Formats: sequence, C-alpha cells, structure tokens
Amino acid sequence: MRGNPDLDDTIKRLQAYEKAGADVLFAPGLPDLAAVKKVCAALSKPFNFMVGIRGKFVQRRRARGSGVRRISLATSLYRAAMSGLADPQRK
Repeated sequence: MRGNPDLDDTIKRLQAYEKAGADVLFAPGLPDLAAVKKVCAALSKPFNFMVGIRGKFVQRRRARGSGVRRISLATSLYRAAMSGLADPQRK
C-alpha cells in the first residue's frame, strides 16, 4: 500500500514483528491470493487478512484456505455507510 511491492521484504518485516512478540500479523493490500498464501506459509503466528480493499475482493472460504486465520472488515462497513449518505440520488 506504500509503494513497496517487494513481497520478500514484506515477509521479512512480518517475521521481525513475529520474533519481537506480535500475537497477530497484518499486511494490508497484498496483491493477490498467491501472495497471501506465501505470507501465511512463512509465518507461525495468525495472519489477519483485510477484506474490503477496492479491487482486492477474495471470498472468505478462499482466504481461509490460503492459511488466513483472522479476517477483518477494516473500514469497509464505514465506507459503505458514508457512500450511502453522500449519494445525491438517495431518497
């Protein structure tokens, strides 16, 4: 999400957090399910997958099958509610 698409660097950072004692690990905006699987395989702690990022929709069943152990809605419900309120066509 910050313009560094290097998945190996992301994994090294997550492993450093894991080694430092993090209970759950999180890397928002991974490019695809293959990347999610690679990240999950490299970690021993639970990985949190954030759904609701535009263009990054993955069905819950497929995410869990990749090794994800926690799924977060992040701000997706808030964005949906605010989009509905801001819609000029709303009656």
